[in-house]
Amino acid sequence: MPNYFSPSDWIAIISILMGSAVSIISATFFSKKARVHDIKKEAIFKSLALIDDFLAELLKYAGEEGVVVSVDRTDKEYTKEARACFNELMLTCNNEALLNAFVKMFFSNLYGNNALQDYEEYRNLCRKELGLKMLKFRGLKEKDFILIGKISPIPEK
Repeated sequence: MPNYFSPSDWIAIISILMGSAVSIISATFFSKKARVHDIKKEAIFKSLALIDDFLAELLKYAGEEGVVVSVDRTDKEYTKEARACFNELMLTCNNEALLNAFVKMFFSNLYGNNALQDYEEYRNLCRKELGLKMLKFRGLKEKDFILIGKISPIPEK
């Protein structure tokens, strides 16, 4: 039986097949990595929203001098949401410090730390987990700033 392909033809065919295989494997790998990143980002956003709500709830019970008075941390709704967020973070994030900081936000009475400082740390750990640069955001008055209270009312005309 005659051979219709020269050795250089075979090399070209093998090169094309290998290139195609590498492209398919690469696309699959990067697609999976992008999906994991999206799931991670969603879990982080959910955790930030939960912490925002929790801190805003704490501030409702703040004393006259602005001291945050803790509320019952065993509330079923917060506990259920915190567990769900923790599980999502545990399954998607690679930074153990982020997981520890999340737990610390809900049990600050066990750690004796300042919730607002802990939140800034947590947000920066979230940024790091998503591949972003760490920030030290200062509000307009050059103080530590997080947006959990009421915004300024719109002036009436």
